[in-house]
Amino acid sequence: MNPSESGAVLVSVSDPTPRPVPLKNAEHIMREMRRVYNRCRSGDIPVETGTKLTFMLTALLRAHEVVVMEAKLTAMETELEATANAGTP
Repeated sequence: MNPSESGAVLVSVSDPTPRPVPLKNAEHIMREMRRVYNRCRSGDIPVETGTKLTFMLTALLRAHEVVVMEAKLTAMETELEATANAGTP
């Protein structure tokens, strides 16, 4: 399976062999943001690179939040519609 099909992203900053990073939920994204932050603090990657990676991760986190909110809204609308239709003869 291609990493992009599994929801993983290949990260290659200074790693000799890129590894797939699962970014399927907010926890995964936050974990990767912490990893980038720690690598910047330790000097493993330049702050400029870390800033760019964190920006992209923030965009992914926001997109994830929108998807979750849309799913919740759809479920609420479906439930509301079913409740309204249950009272209709």
